[in-house]
Amino acid sequence: MITFHNDHLVSPIFCKLIYDTIPEKYNVPVIFVPHTKKLRIKGDTNGSQINLYLQTIFYYHYPGEFELWKCLLHVIYHEFGHIITYPEWKHLESAYDQSSNEYFEIERLANDWADFAIDRLAEFDKLLCQPHNLGNYFNGRIIQLKNKSRNYNHTWGWLVEEWRKYKCGGQISASNIASASRAFRYPKSNYDLGRIQIPDTRLITQLAVDLGYEYIDRAGRKHLYFAYGDVPEIKRRVAMYKAIHGPAKSEIDYKARLEAYSKAIRERTRKKAAEVGQILPEIIF
Repeated sequence: MITFHNDHLVSPIFCKLIYDTIPEKYNVPVIFVPHTKKLRIKGDTNGSQINLYLQTIFYYHYPGEFELWKCLLHVIYHEFGHIITYPEWKHLESAYDQSSNEYFEIERLANDWADFAIDRLAEFDKLLCQPHNLGNYFNGRIIQLKNKSRNYNHTWGWLVEEWRKYKCGGQISASNIASASRAFRYPKSNYDLGRIQIPDTRLITQLAVDLGYEYIDRAGRKHLYFAYGDVPEIKRRVAMYKAIHGPAKSEIDYKARLEAYSKAIRERTRKKAAEVGQILPEIIF
């Protein structure tokens, strides 16, 4: 049986979800740590317990309540992945801190198991069972950020978008999907959209209008949001459209602008090098 410590800091739904999805023989205590000096580590395990560092998770993944929820799931499944895949990397344990190759292999196994668990959960519920209430810790930090961000337009815009998602029930905007944003940072997942490299929000909105959650603001403008589980179907529709109709005009224009920008940067670098008397080999460019 999994025992949770400081579980008042997170949503009860999160604890129940982990309890229901982790095989019983791998159950170990889970400790939610609100504050830590390990600001680059989101979680760790020694095989007998798992620590989740909520401060680090919030720091790296907010604004965005779905990003927080997705990260919480990935971190906890990643740490359980270390325990579950231990027989596969047991022979590498002695070199874990000494060799980068062994380190990356062990982390890859844990990441693969975490991606598998999240993909399986998305098949059951395309919203990944995300609750409206993420827990006392995250709610407190979000309220604190809202009070501080009223004078900062860039942060306030994120909070307005979060309110729209909350009201309509969506998780991801079309622009997030088109740019393969932070929500899809794990490339091994079947739900990754890394192959859609060119932002084309309008195309995605047209192809997936029947999948989205619609929000109408006070000015009458319609905003479309999607669930995480909709991503594979959107990816399939975009790939099919491009296979039939070829790249969209915006994609061609984007590539042309990117090429012109890269050429300008190369020319400026050459001129700077010439001014200081350096000779840059052509192979660099």
